[in-house]
Amino acid sequence: MMAALRHLYRTVAGALTVHKSRGSEFGTVIPVLPNPCRLLSRELLYRALTRQKDRVVILHQGPRTELRRYSSADR
Repeated sequence: MMAALRHLYRTVAGALTVHKSRGSEFGTVIPVLPNPCRLLSRELLYRALTRQKDRVVILHQGPRTELRRYSSADR
């Protein structure tokens, strides 16, 4: 985890919005999910998670159980 944060620190200038990352791939993706996050949807989270090639680190403010609401349509 610390290696991912050090890498993030070195590449902050390369940060993109999820919308602008469409069609791109990155070695490590670190989505930052504040609470509340009114714009977050299941589709937007899917796009963020599928941009990574090697690793994803989710920085979420709040309990992990809150992320379950984005897991599937039938939950």
